Amino acid sequence: MLAVAEGLKLWAAALSLAPAADADADADAASASARAEILSVLLPLAIDAAEAGNDALRTVVGRLVTRLAGAHADAFRVVVGGLSPETKQRLGRALAADGGGGRGGGGGGEGVVTARAPPTIALKTSF
Repeated sequence: MLAVAEGLKLWAAALSLAPAADADADADAASASARAEILSVLLPLAIDAAEAGNDALRTVVGRLVTRLAGAHADAFRVVVGGLSPETKQRLGRALAADGGGGRGGGGGGEGVVTARAPPTIALKTSF
């Protein structure tokens, strides 16, 4: 499982090294395309790893996918938009397996609601 996690980190590093957006429209389109291409490889690998891995790997994959979705939102939307409905469900299950770290689209996991503890700091109201 360590090799799988290291492989996913390698693809995530490649994504972070993809050319950044530039003022030039052509360069911006090229960098967005490069990020989408890398994500199109990384995302299915991450989904497979989450399904085949243990709880720790599922948590790492869920957090990685959530982080990448936030950092590269446009490319992520493009790639997810091109996924089959079955793969989108698998992605939802992978995110739900993170324990709520992602959006948690599918999964059927039980949501645990915890009550918030009362504040321990009392404010002075009389002067």
